[in-house]
Amino acid sequence: IRNLETNIVIFSMVDKTTTDRFVQYLADNHIKAVPFGGNSIRFVTHLDISNEMIEICSKIIENFH
Repeated sequence: IRNLETNIVIFSMVDKTTTDRFVQYLADNHIKAVPFGGNSIRFVTHLDISNEMIEICSKIIENFH
């Protein structure tokens, strides 16, 4: 098995309502993500995204209620 490097992150939320609210929360904070079937959300990073930008994104995600 090879190590895999990817710029795609997919994760699942508790329910569809939470998924929709979370995607809207991200959009309100200038983070693009899309629902990805059911309760899943998909992120794709771009080549020009820095580690600092990922840290900012992470902090925004942590603040979701």
